[in-house]
Amino acid sequence: MIDVLPLIAFIALPIAMFVVTRSLTWVATRVAFAFGIAGNAVQSSISLGMSWNMRGLQVVVIAIFVLLLALAFVRRGSPRGGVRRQLYVIVLPMVALGLFLILMRVFAPSSPGPLTGVGYLIKHTIAEDNAKWLNLSSQLAAGQDLVFNGYAGGPLILVMVMMAALISVLSMLLLGGVNEVAVAVNIVIGTQFFLIALVPIAFAPFAERVVPLWPRVRGAAARVVPAPLVWVAMFVVGIASSVVTSYGHLSFQFVLIVLVLWATVFLLGTKVPHARLLMTLVIATTASVWLPLNVVGIGLIAICFFGTIIRSNWLGLALVVLTVLAVWDALISSTLYLLGIDLHAGGGSGDGAGAPEPSATSTLFQAAGGTEIVQPLLGGLALAALLFVVAWYTKSRPIRGWRAAMPFAPIAVMVCYVLAITIGDAIITGGAPHYGDHKLAFAVVIMIIGSTLPIAILALEPNANGMTLLRWFAVGGVVLLLSLDTMLPRAISALSPALWPAIDKSAPAFWSPAEVRNTPNQTIDSLPLACVFAPTGATAPGGLPDGQLAYSCTRLLIGLNGLEGRVGPLSEWLLNDWLGNTTSWSNRYESLAEDKWGVANRQVILMNSDKSVAGLASLQSLLDSYPPTPK
Repeated sequence: MIDVLPLIAFIALPIAMFVVTRSLTWVATRVAFAFGIAGNAVQSSISLGMSWNMRGLQVVVIAIFVLLLALAFVRRGSPRGGVRRQLYVIVLPMVALGLFLILMRVFAPSSPGPLTGVGYLIKHTIAEDNAKWLNLSSQLAAGQDLVFNGYAGGPLILVMVMMAALISVLSMLLLGGVNEVAVAVNIVIGTQFFLIALVPIAFAPFAERVVPLWPRVRGAAARVVPAPLVWVAMFVVGIASSVVTSYGHLSFQFVLIVLVLWATVFLLGTKVPHARLLMTLVIATTASVWLPLNVVGIGLIAICFFGTIIRSNWLGLALVVLTVLAVWDALISSTLYLLGIDLHAGGGSGDGAGAPEPSATSTLFQAAGGTEIVQPLLGGLALAALLFVVAWYTKSRPIRGWRAAMPFAPIAVMVCYVLAITIGDAIITGGAPHYGDHKLAFAVVIMIIGSTLPIAILALEPNANGMTLLRWFAVGGVVLLLSLDTMLPRAISALSPALWPAIDKSAPAFWSPAEVRNTPNQTIDSLPLACVFAPTGATAPGGLPDGQLAYSCTRLLIGLNGLEGRVGPLSEWLLNDWLGNTTSWSNRYESLAEDKWGVANRQVILMNSDKSVAGLASLQSLLDSYPPTPK
């Protein structure tokens, strides 16, 4: 029951911070900054040879919360918001989202059993990125020291560590012990769901009554944004966070929350000390979670450094220096990676095997992958909301010059960055836009909608208080637009109870040997390592007739075994079968037989042509049974 105490601390300490400060904005900005600093420090220390496992990281998270709680007591005189409004505008939607996600699991029609999840991940056939997060979660579940290639998303690891405590406790309650496979699988799924439920925290500035929407002008009273307008913006961001689970973009979910919180802190203003500076620095620390923020992070650090010196803000300067010390390794390594300079420790998202090969910027631009693409309806909504807010601010605020543009600084920075990346892609590759352009553009569009939509709808009737008929129709129109855009139905489909299959004992599915069992003792090393087609009479095992299924299943199982990036020949073999629509067993035989990582005796799932289970066999037995065809 050792995980019970950390779990209690993870829940109680943030609540205590809110009780003391009475400001969710204070809690959100401080926790985001502290996680960014600590997460990057952990990541850098691992690259220097230090060892970190789940227990050590749990201590780090608890220490962060204790220090922030102590700081909250010191800063008790800071401006506070209305607790009741924050509870129903922010906390209530978080609880509602959490309950909705739990019900999506509970109402699975086939009753898959407690803490199962392998089938759910397999059903997301294009979510190959889940493999790298399973790689980390399996190491956490097994109590191993973390080992990864390149960037593992330091701040995001700390979030996963918190989820690990919850899943471990649930495993003890539901399965009678800590089932390593259950913990590893559900850390990833649970973190996906947690980041969806956490979306409302990005809107904390909207809920604090001490923050007027705009300054008083000629006696006009400051206005508070009605809760339904904030909720519809949360709805858009929550739908975006949900739909990207189809691609396994866990880091993208994390980044969405950070970007929206950054934009809202600037747009509304806040009396929480240093909130704008902290959130700007958080963008720099988030570069270790999401590589595209690398260039922006470096630029923002430079701006903050000179800005704090010019203003003689020595505390702010100290925060900038602290950020530089924490993110230095991540930013420098990723910059060299972007420039194609060979490193001993790789950059990017951790997909490589060992030291990465030099990667030119053009190669990164042309990288393939599944992601959301901004459709005209969604782009039009973002542009309309932004223009409404800019028009209202310019008319109602007496401020002119660069100060008038300050509330829109985060949006302006990210829009310019998207344009620069897209134009650079077009010049360098001659084939823009590519995967990275689409992904970054989608993030920025959701950032714009999330931060500006409540004010834009409010501005439709600037002299009216509360919800009016026009505002209600605007809210309904946004929901209709998301449905017509297809993002709403696709997001709900990605979370559907139908994606939680049970094992049919009469005809078990191909993934069933890897599924969580209803037992307290199921270790990571007991899992199969790959899925291959090897029906009776086959001349060689391989990925055909369904190469994508065999490859994606194998990627997930390699990650779940904690071997992502370390058994390259295995996944490359099935990837070649899929992309080439051919059998490459003979060409890959020697590299598989080398067995550099000692996995020859690990089991492989054998599938029939109808995708049912034909049996299990060790990789070595496959090598012995199917010698290569002579050339």
